[in-house]
Amino acid sequence: MILGSLVRVMLDIERARHVITLTKGIHFTDGAFTDARERLSLLTVASRVRPIALFLDFEKAGLQRLKDLLINIGFVAFVGKLRSSGRTSSDDSYTPEVVAVLKRYLSEDDHRALWVCNSSEDRQRIRNRATDFGALLGYPECCVHWDQQAHDEFVAAIVRASHGDAHEVERHLKQNIQVGVTVPHEDNVPRTERLYPFVMHIACDSCLGTGDSPSSLLNQQYQSLVRDVDALLHDVLLQLGEKAWRIHTATSQDEKDILFAEAESIYLRALA
Repeated sequence: MILGSLVRVMLDIERARHVITLTKGIHFTDGAFTDARERLSLLTVASRVRPIALFLDFEKAGLQRLKDLLINIGFVAFVGKLRSSGRTSSDDSYTPEVVAVLKRYLSEDDHRALWVCNSSEDRQRIRNRATDFGALLGYPECCVHWDQQAHDEFVAAIVRASHGDAHEVERHLKQNIQVGVTVPHEDNVPRTERLYPFVMHIACDSCLGTGDSPSSLLNQQYQSLVRDVDALLHDVLLQLGEKAWRIHTATSQDEKDILFAEAESIYLRALA
């Protein structure tokens, strides 16, 4: 039993190595930080540590190549529109007209995304819960809840600025009018990349404030996996995490530009 499990793990690691080698020439998206994260996402599914991965901006030529390649080697890969439910936790306190506007604008998204999984059962899970991204992708529940709260606070600020008038809410959303709300994610992104460079979600305040958190445990699990599958990618992700933090704390645009260029150079050398 133990031997059988060990053999399966070894086979899954070899499968992940094979996939990483085959996809080295494919750019998943623009920019070192996001492309590295997408490559990590694929690695976790290829090794069967995680059942489902999601790749945004399918219009990129690289993702069409990725889809065809993965199907040819036995993955389930398909394209679907990325949609949210358009709901917030405060819907009951808004007028039906405001709720209708929010649902129309917040659930619309023309981006086509590439879903990748290992089985037809996982594909059905995606179809049944296509708006429940966090749970499907294995993100910690606390971080998913925190992200939803941040979204709800943003929507509430728009409704307040519009004095609850549905036409004004629509105008704010259509014209992207600023409502003076601090985006909670802004600081959490570089902090996550520095503390947990091997996770694919934005860690919540709670996870960033303690060393023994769901995000920390995921980071340890994925780091161990990446180290076994691709030592170079492991080192690059660590370096990019530090670069992200230095960019965040840089005091001039010139310094930020230099650090971005260094990150791109590190990543391109790794893919060569």
